Formats: sequence, C-alpha cells, structure tokens
Amino acid sequence: AGGYGFGLGITETCSYGHVVAHSGGLPGFGSQMRWLPEYGVGIIAMGNRTYTGWGGPCAAALDLLDKSGGLEPRQAAPSAALIRAKEDVSNLVVQWDDALADRIVAVNLYLDRSKDRRRREFAEWRAKMGTCEANAPFTYVENALRGRWTLSCERGTLGVAVTLAPTDPPTVQFLEIGAPQPVTRSACRAQ
Repeated sequence: AGGYGFGLGITETCSYGHVVAHSGGLPGFGSQMRWLPEYGVGIIAMGNRTYTGWGGPCAAALDLLDKSGGLEPRQAAPSAALIRAKEDVSNLVVQWDDALADRIVAVNLYLDRSKDRRRREFAEWRAKMGTCEANAPFTYVENALRGRWTLSCERGTLGVAVTLAPTDPPTVQFLEIGAPQPVTRSACRAQ
C-alpha cells in the first residue's frame, strides 16, 4: 500500500513497515531521502550530478542496516493520559460506574454503542470471566494515545484496547474488550 502527498511518497513494506521517501534532482544535483518512522532511522544521499541514481544505494544501505541488526523498532511510550485511561477503563471492567464512564469518554463513544449497551457488554464479560485484576501493564503501545493490555481474570484473560481523542483533556474515543489480540506489525509480517 502507498500514497503520495506534499512531495513525500509513503509505502508500507514487509521489510520495514512504513517507508517515507522523496527523490529528485535539478541540473547538476540529485538526491534521495528515505525515513523508516517505525525505526527512527533515515538515509539522505546527495550527489552533484543531474538525477543521481541513489535508489539502489539507499535500498542497499537499509538492507545492510537490517541484516547487521542495526534496525531496532522504536518503542512508543504511553502518555500520562493513556496510563490514566488504562486505570480508569480497567476499573470499569472490574465494576462499571456510570459517573466514571461519563467522565472519560469522548463525545463519539456512546454514538457508536450506547452507554446501556456498553454497560451490558462489560457485565457479560464479567459474568463470563469472573473477577479481573485491574492492575495490568500495557501489552502494546502504538503511540502516546493508543494502547492495549490484558487483564488476568478468574477464568482466563480479557483484552482491552483504547484510543484517546486528541481533546483537552484526552478522552476515550475507541474502546473494545474481548479476547486478547496478538500484536502484528502488518499483514505481511503475520504470514
């Protein structure tokens, strides 16, 4: 998959996840820039020849970094708001509280599924799983406002995923509970 905008091409690859790139040249100058956002790495090559062919050397440099162990995926850190949301949502799993739910949700959350329906879903999961421990570390943090964790319960584990809206303060705009989901970086890495 890929796209182009503002002079940048963005593709998703099986090797590196997203690759953001720009290449170009003018009479007497050529360049290639490639960034791997998931790794925090970029390569910039410039030459004093019109349309210098940097595509192959840049690809080879990234391959060399990969094969030598020089590419380590960046680990996103949860924001303080995401940590609070994890605690609040975990407490809702343990015992639903309308006031707490109303305080932490974004305006869209009850439009997607009503508060009554969400309250029932949480109750159904509690009945199925038994008592759950509210304290659990994140199993995956995609970015400062999106993460997943798994609660240990009497009869198994329960996966929780949230995304916070970029509001002030951040509020829960996406919330799912259910079977824990495996962490995969892309469809091609899951093969």
